Parts: sequence; structure tokens; C-alpha cells
Amino acid sequence: MDELPARKSPAFQFYPSAFLASTLPMTLKETGAYIKLLCWQWEQGAIPTDTPSLCRILHCTKREFDSVWKTLRVKFVQEDGRLRNPRLEHERMKQAEYRVKQAKHGKRGAKARWATPSAPHSPPMPLESVPVSQSSTIQPEQVRELWNQTMTAPIPQVRMLTDKRRAKLRTRLEEVPDLTAWTKLFQYLNTQDWCRANGSGTHPHWTATLDWIISSETTLIKQLEKMDTPVLQAKGLVPLYEVKPTGRLAKIRAGNMALTGETE
Repeated sequence: MDELPARKSPAFQFYPSAFLASTLPMTLKETGAYIKLLCWQWEQGAIPTDTPSLCRILHCTKREFDSVWKTLRVKFVQEDGRLRNPRLEHERMKQAEYRVKQAKHGKRGAKARWATPSAPHSPPMPLESVPVSQSSTIQPEQVRELWNQTMTAPIPQVRMLTDKRRAKLRTRLEEVPDLTAWTKLFQYLNTQDWCRANGSGTHPHWTATLDWIISSETTLIKQLEKMDTPVLQAKGLVPLYEVKPTGRLAKIRAGNMALTGETE
């Protein structure tokens, strides 16, 4: 069989709720054959149209194939003499478009960073300028699952991804396409009393929600910056982790310590 060349991405995004809904009427054999054909399409670009080839892919007899194909046939459309599942090809297109977009972001970030020499103690690059791996394909569903796995009561779980939520998430993911950053942010918010209806402040019964954190770029970036800022404990205002001053600040600190007799 002449197969199309394998695609660059080793995996496609799998949506359990959508898959369960689309395979609900299927038998166990039909479901197994369906997922195997989808995997073959992802690897080879399409599946063949002739029955003998399809039987070899599924490792089944023609009789067994006929019994499942009457259900699975509607899941594929014929193009250029091959069969493809349109939903899977849409996923492939999204990944390709994302890789191109991220490649452009990476080039712009590298150009901005290396166009002129940086000062010895220049501030870190803005988050939006940091090149991101082209293989990164974060989806709104991943963020929802991460939120539900990280956040604990009374912070509410996210039951559904509405079109509005999905659109907001896609926009925020373009601004912060780093799943590690989202993971650390959710872990940080889950430990903050002001996010957990602690009974104090202007909004004593307010809890953080996913809708709130993705409502705007300003909200998201503000919380990311707060997360990376040293937090002071209530007793003695002692930093949870020490920040060592450098450059001119280090010289000033050394002078002050010499005057007061303090030591490190």
C-alpha cells in the first residue's frame, strides 16, 4: 500500500467527552476498530479505501470487517482516493497552524533579544517575548483538567467548556503558552486565603474561578507577577525565600551593614 508520509507531530489531542458521545451507540468491536483507524490516519495521513488493506490494518477477516464498517463508514469521507476523518484532520490543521505561529513568535523573540547587547544586569525578557517550543500544543481542555486537578474546595470545579470560555482560554494561551506557568499559577492561587472565601476583606465570600483568571490579559499577568514576587510572612515580615541583591544594591546593603554592625 502506498502511504502518505508521516506527520511531524507524534500525538493528537484526545477529548474524552467528545469521543464518548460520538461512540455511545457503538459496540466494543466497533469502538476498538474506530480508534485504531484514527491512529492509522494520524500516522499515515489517511486510510485506504479497499477492504483487503483495511482488514490487514485491523487484523480481522472480511466478515468481521463488514460487521463494523457499516457503522464506521459514516465517520470517514473520501478525498483523493483515500479516506479521512474530518475531525481528526481539523486537529492536524490546528497543530500545523500553531507550530507556524509559535515559530514566528520564537523568531521575533530571538530578534528582540539579540538585536542589541544587553546590560550586565538587564531585567528579564517580557513573558510574551520568550520563545516557546514549536511542539507546544496546549489546548483549552488541558487547562480545564489542570484546574480541576489542582483546585480544592471551596474553589469551584469547571464542569463545561462553553464557547465563550474556550475562546477566552485560546486568547490567554496565546499570551501565556507555557503549561508549567499555568500549573504553578493554579497551585499558587489554591494556597491563597483571599481566593478561598476566608471571610475577610471587601468580598469575604469570594472564591477564585477559572472565568476570573482568564477574563483578561491584565488579570492573568498580574497574578503571574504576584506569584513570582517574594511573599512576606505575617510575623516579622520575613521573606519565605531570600532574594540576594546584586550590583549597586549589593554595595548599598554592604555599606549599611558595616554602619550598623550587622552580619550576613
